[in-house]
Amino acid sequence: MKGPVKFRIIANESKVSYLVRERWLKEEWEETVIGSTSLISGDITLDPALPATARVSPIFVNVVSFGTGDPDRDILVRSKYLESILFPVAVFTPTQWGPLPRQYRMSQTLVFTMSGPLTLRNITRTVMFEVRARLSGNKLAGTATAPLRMTDFDIKPPSKVGISVVADELIVRVEFVARPLASGA
Repeated sequence: MKGPVKFRIIANESKVSYLVRERWLKEEWEETVIGSTSLISGDITLDPALPATARVSPIFVNVVSFGTGDPDRDILVRSKYLESILFPVAVFTPTQWGPLPRQYRMSQTLVFTMSGPLTLRNITRTVMFEVRARLSGNKLAGTATAPLRMTDFDIKPPSKVGISVVADELIVRVEFVARPLASGA
């Protein structure tokens, strides 16, 4: 691979998840609730000979499609907390990343941070993701994780009086696979 190559995130090979703790008061136990979607899009331009020149487009996530496997919870989260009818898409716009090496060896795993504004529910906050990425052949794959607080996006953590309480803190985890665009795309 020579020169800059534009990679596109492949939705059906990628996933965005949120992980949040829910504490059940009567039973005195906790569980981690995981909601996920594969409706993610974005592009990454990378020159393996010059990784520090990489560029990342805004990353779009369709929040209407988040699911936990519990239809009642999903309806409540989408309608009351994410307000996904009004705000169906979250957007992360990377503005800074690094440190990246001067040169890249094929199949080397890079570990770096990526930060920028995240817009959710029409509220924008700067977030920082810890990223692990690896280019192997025509496949760029990796994970990115970031801690968030619901209240930073004016979301009151869900609770059922006397039954359960959901933590304000959550983790967003992106598992991505990107492949080169065809020439001229």
